[in-house]
Amino acid sequence: KPFQLEDLARLVVKGSGVLAHEQGLGKTLQAMAFAAAMPRYHGAQDCALFVIPQDLLPQWQREARKFFGRQLEPIATQADARRVAHALKRGGTGWYVTWYEALSLTGRKDEPLPRERVLRPGERRLGGGQGDGEEAPSPLYSDEFCPGCLADGHAGWRRGVCRRCGYVHKRLRVRTIASLLSVAFRRGTVCVDELSQIRGDDSLRSKAVRALRTRHPLGATGPPISNYVNDCFWGLWWALGNASTRFPYDHDGKPGFERDFCVIETLYGSRERGEQRVQKRRKILPEVTNLSVLWRLLSQSIVRRRKEDTGEPLVERTYYPVRVPFGQRQRELHEKWLKDFERFFCQTHPDSPLVAAGVVHLFAAGLGQLPKLEYAATLPGADPDLDWTGIAASNWTRKTLKVLELCLERVAAGDKVLVGSCLIETGRFLAERLRERGVRAVHIVEERQGRAQTKNPRKRAAEVYEFVEGDAEVLCAGVQAVQLGHNLDAASAV
Repeated sequence: KPFQLEDLARLVVKGSGVLAHEQGLGKTLQAMAFAAAMPRYHGAQDCALFVIPQDLLPQWQREARKFFGRQLEPIATQADARRVAHALKRGGTGWYVTWYEALSLTGRKDEPLPRERVLRPGERRLGGGQGDGEEAPSPLYSDEFCPGCLADGHAGWRRGVCRRCGYVHKRLRVRTIASLLSVAFRRGTVCVDELSQIRGDDSLRSKAVRALRTRHPLGATGPPISNYVNDCFWGLWWALGNASTRFPYDHDGKPGFERDFCVIETLYGSRERGEQRVQKRRKILPEVTNLSVLWRLLSQSIVRRRKEDTGEPLVERTYYPVRVPFGQRQRELHEKWLKDFERFFCQTHPDSPLVAAGVVHLFAAGLGQLPKLEYAATLPGADPDLDWTGIAASNWTRKTLKVLELCLERVAAGDKVLVGSCLIETGRFLAERLRERGVRAVHIVEERQGRAQTKNPRKRAAEVYEFVEGDAEVLCAGVQAVQLGHNLDAASAV
């Protein structure tokens, strides 16, 4: 598409950046095209690593074969990572793919040594180093101070590793795939899909991606900023460079970034017992300051485009609003949760400090009232606390019946149908009812430890593939489970 060529050209000229296209505009294809362009236009080594959500692996492999005739080789184990790193060090080529879980968790072991007493300089194990009449100092322990140099948490001692002297208080430490691949692609290209997944400061996923060094990084995401401006810091830091001219903040520069562009509210509280200073709490608000400076900083490196900005005729959508009223029991259940949620919470969580303070009604929405209302409106029988209400509500609501009728109608017309829900259990219930009527329906729910849970990424990808490429006529899925880049254009009715 012309808009894809235009946006890709900007990124290829710079050799790195962030592709922030809305869903459905072809980020997967453009990321691969970027990797193919780097050897041709920047003289990069013909090797690329794609970091993706695990359940998108079959989709990425299909598109690599379809558009570029290449095979994406998965890196799933430490043995794979060592083999690839050695091959690329000898000048090898190829496109490889891994996923966030493999990158940050596979092979990871971190077993600390037992907590032990730390000796001060001149202190002996027995008797101490005090003279007569001197008060013995309080003991130091290895969970707070470095046994090597006595550094505390402010001076670099953290989780058994000292940044000051290099001492490691670990019994066993095994590196992850991210460590083995840290510099393997430094002369090639690394493309990270769903870049917003690395916004955490200390999450293993974020640290694993940030450890990947490369000359040509590309981050692909939907909206680059979702709620808070500082959420985009680590993605920009990785994609644009550490303390570079395009992003003048180093690895420890997040506080400065927040001061420059976040609206920060400082909350002052009362003095704690024995404290001389008033307690302060720093809170970042979902607002932006210095907007013009932020725009100048980001506009040179982020390619942002929404569907209405493409200038292309996108898929035509026709909406058919279908309204059905509450059933009688369904309405009773809805009113019950609106009126009696506070009493329910007080009975099930009597030790909660919110109960003691008498403020449950102020926090009801965040304490579980909204999910209860979702159950009442969508699938009442799946609510685990339905018995508490004393209302014999059924999953056979008027809305559920209408959804099933519409699915049967569209399948009879030859359409492939996608059914999404905010609840996990909905997809399984609908798919089982459709199968009873002879419809080839698939869902992404399984029973684990007595609870309905979303299938793991590999099984989930298989069900999606059955719908996209196979003969499945209906896919019933939770919205949250398939929001990260699944290509479901096989569906003609939603």
